[in-house]
Amino acid sequence: MKNNLALGILTVAVIILYILHFSSSNNSTSEVASQKTADTTGAKDSCATALKDTVATEPVAINNGIAYVNMDTLLEKYKFAKDINARLLKKEKDARAQLERKDTQLRTDYAKVDERYRKGLMTQTEAKTESERLAKQQQDIQNLSNTLTQNLLDEQKKFNKQLQDTILKFFKEYNEEKHYQAIFSNTSNDNIIYAEKQLNITTEVVNKLNARYKKK
Repeated sequence: MKNNLALGILTVAVIILYILHFSSSNNSTSEVASQKTADTTGAKDSCATALKDTVATEPVAINNGIAYVNMDTLLEKYKFAKDINARLLKKEKDARAQLERKDTQLRTDYAKVDERYRKGLMTQTEAKTESERLAKQQQDIQNLSNTLTQNLLDEQKKFNKQLQDTILKFFKEYNEEKHYQAIFSNTSNDNIIYAEKQLNITTEVVNKLNARYKKK
């Protein structure tokens, strides 16, 4: 009997394409009036008054424009993501060990029944009964394997959602200070073909995320 014990676990990864649009302009209008009047003694005519309005518009400059984050590096160095991944891997390891113990015991029981039957220590009817019992155990192990696998996938889905929400919330707060027009996600250079190094804010983001996580 060969029981498939492999419990796959998806790599914790979250690909985030998050664009924040912040554009601000502050129009201030100041009216400057200048008037020049010249009077001539005994003259009936007065000089014309010159009036000129100047409207000054001074938009608030956006500091940085655009930036991007390498998500591979972020997930590799963000301690919360690392802790989640380690937790899931431990659950997978525990589940695998549990199934292996049951499978080993089942193999041992099959071998004992076969040996007793071959030595004539068990009737054909008894052997059939034992075989049916062991077959049910085998099915129970398979059902347990399916359950543990589904539990791991559900756990991973929950943690991925939590991780995504945490990162999105961080970027919203982060950009209230930085005022980027857009922050892009780059994964293995798939999304950004070329960008200047100063547009890569991954290190700063990871440091801030880890600082927040440490406080919590």
